[in-house]
Amino acid sequence: MLFKASTVFAVLAIAFSPATAAPRPVTSRSDGYGNAITQDAPFSQTEAQFAAFPLICPYGVSQARVNKNILFIPPTAASGTNSFSKGYVPALRAQGFFPCYVNMPNHSLADAQVTSEHVVKQIDAMYARAGNRPFTISGHSQGNINIQWALNFWPSRRTKVLNYVGLSADYHGTALGQLVLAAQRATVMGGSPAVIQQSIILGRNPHYIDALNKHGNQPLVPTTSLFGQQDEVVQPIAYSSRLDNTPVPNSFSHIDLSAACAGRTAGTIDHLRTLLIAPAFWLLVDAIQTGGIADLDRARNLALAQKQDFCSDIVPGATDQSLVNLVKTVWQAVIQVGTNQFLSQTTKTEPALMPYAANQP
Repeated sequence: MLFKASTVFAVLAIAFSPATAAPRPVTSRSDGYGNAITQDAPFSQTEAQFAAFPLICPYGVSQARVNKNILFIPPTAASGTNSFSKGYVPALRAQGFFPCYVNMPNHSLADAQVTSEHVVKQIDAMYARAGNRPFTISGHSQGNINIQWALNFWPSRRTKVLNYVGLSADYHGTALGQLVLAAQRATVMGGSPAVIQQSIILGRNPHYIDALNKHGNQPLVPTTSLFGQQDEVVQPIAYSSRLDNTPVPNSFSHIDLSAACAGRTAGTIDHLRTLLIAPAFWLLVDAIQTGGIADLDRARNLALAQKQDFCSDIVPGATDQSLVNLVKTVWQAVIQVGTNQFLSQTTKTEPALMPYAANQP
């Protein structure tokens, strides 16, 4: 039942769209990451447009110390509210953290370059609310390429981000996107801009992905990427969720959740379930606490210390402990997006790259 619901969600989401902290790597995030960009790009949106999509912090933000705050960025065709508010947000608060999330314009279906600009401004807002202290950031699916684009083209924001945890990331796009676009174009004579920008068509990358990976195919802050082998949206998931270049030691961790919980239900991880399952949650907790990359053994010990099952099907502390109901929450959001947004957010071609991206050195 879960797989059927989750699979339909996946198609719609892209078509309709206490342990001792380990020391953080000592790095210079302005110039220590290989050939990373060093000059901030300009914005295309106004301050009023950015202000229309503020942070949502149900429990406030801690100004007392680092290793307490986290900001979540949502995926294609879903809001932050539906993606995080009943799962990771209450679960992390129960662990003493202060989680925030955002909702994006057009449910992240429009030009991903513009969505990424909102991430930059949301990083600024979170940093200010945290008393000018860096924080953890995390995204699901497209939310990850929006985060990576923001850190890549606005390098001054890297010092505001303590570390970054990606859930089902598609840094290299997805080959399944071409099938989705074929269905979209047959139905509405176009495709959602953000879907086009993530879709590998006949082996050719979209311009957005190529522009991102010219300098951004590397961790720009300490980065952990979590994925499940049964991901039915991002394919090939083990490749697409990986950052290939790691010029700074101990700056990237690539963790297969399916292998971590092999033989358990939680090991059968598709695209949606990285938002719901305990192993991803405990790795998030470990990353927030240490301020660096997540470690599988440390995360297992965190769960063990609290007498929790590391490979449970559901995050401990979620407001709705029914996995079916949590899936339904996101499912209903996608149906709403499909009705209200999808038909109007279409284009025949990929949005042109912004000059700063098209002309990058």
